Amino acid sequence: MSILVQSFSFVSRRCVSLLVLFVVCFLISQSWLVSTSVSNSYPFEPARSSEICSDIPAVNRPDMLANPSIEEFSIAVSSTQIPKIIHQSWKTSKPPKVQISKTNIKLLITILIRKKFSNWAQTWKTLNPTYKYKLWTDDANRAFVANYYPWYLTTYDNLPKSINRVDAVRYLYMYQFGGVYADLDVEAIKPFDDLVDVLRAALESKDVVQDSKDSSDPPVGMIRLQNALSKGLTNKGRINEPSLLLPLMGTSYGFEHNIPNAWMASKPGHPFWMFVLVVIEEKLNEWKESVKLNREAGNCDLVDSGVEGFTGPSMLFEAVKRYNKMPISEIEKIYFLEPGVVFPFNWNSASEKMFDICSAARKNFDEDKCKEIYNATGKPDQKAWSITYWSHSWEGKKNMVIEKEKGEMVPDPSLWPDLFPN
Repeated sequence: MSILVQSFSFVSRRCVSLLVLFVVCFLISQSWLVSTSVSNSYPFEPARSSEICSDIPAVNRPDMLANPSIEEFSIAVSSTQIPKIIHQSWKTSKPPKVQISKTNIKLLITILIRKKFSNWAQTWKTLNPTYKYKLWTDDANRAFVANYYPWYLTTYDNLPKSINRVDAVRYLYMYQFGGVYADLDVEAIKPFDDLVDVLRAALESKDVVQDSKDSSDPPVGMIRLQNALSKGLTNKGRINEPSLLLPLMGTSYGFEHNIPNAWMASKPGHPFWMFVLVVIEEKLNEWKESVKLNREAGNCDLVDSGVEGFTGPSMLFEAVKRYNKMPISEIEKIYFLEPGVVFPFNWNSASEKMFDICSAARKNFDEDKCKEIYNATGKPDQKAWSITYWSHSWEGKKNMVIEKEKGEMVPDPSLWPDLFPN
């Protein structure tokens, strides 16, 4: 009888939690529907009547674009597994058809680095041949939001920078389709299916952090792989499969940039991604208020939205902390990949010497040597499944500085190039 009572209690708690989740998602969607129906204006437009701010540029509103052919990637929200889809994002689908000359240094560097991106993107296709591959462009991104999440389109268009929109839409990839997202400067080292097999074995062995006392401790839900790797343990069953994976960059667990959004994996429909949109909406409203206050004070300069904190890693770090305090997180969990699995090259702790070797923009960049140093050469006992060379392409042309050395044109080794010229 006690077993029956306990079983009934567990089922009741689960039903109540799912009901709460449904109500929260419904209220979120209704609040956005109301907000978008009340006003379709951009944050700059209402204040444009002020003469002192008349030179502020309007936010660009892209034209409505055709629906991309993405129906084949749709997965039922009831799925409990990470589907076999790889998402990557690029500004356009084709490189510029421009004559390369010695005077067009910026374009030359862009083409050279784009070739590296193409090579790294190919590793995801080669090592995961059974996975569907989707390369998203800016145009396809907006069309996706317009067709699948029209209630979010105004917020999406109001995000102040292109990189903010690129960040935001990748969370919608995860919610709508699920799969694996990787930036173009992330190279695959081993097949993702093999990682999932090891993760199942680690979870079965309970090699996962269960308690975290403070921010200096590994977070609850961090999966440790070393035991399973050293013993050659795998589990090819369909149980104990994590439904959302976020990578940790280093052991500074309280560092707000420690969960880069350059790589993510998820089942479709995980509620965390809807909560991320709530946090982004909050950040947008805070930014709009700061713009308003600046204008009232006669300051017409645009307020820097702060890419990292607005839609990027530090926002994601905040969203994770807040989500994990909610009851739903006990059912729809977030699991973390320990440092070294996705980002063995940790920019926060790497020395200048390591940057010279592992940064794609440095003249001494050496992929093979970088992977050898960080034990990321694809051996079965190594825990690295990918590596990124941290190109930070979103930082823009202000960082494009060229020097000549031995007749060659190379990026300044201390700065990142602008990869996407207009």
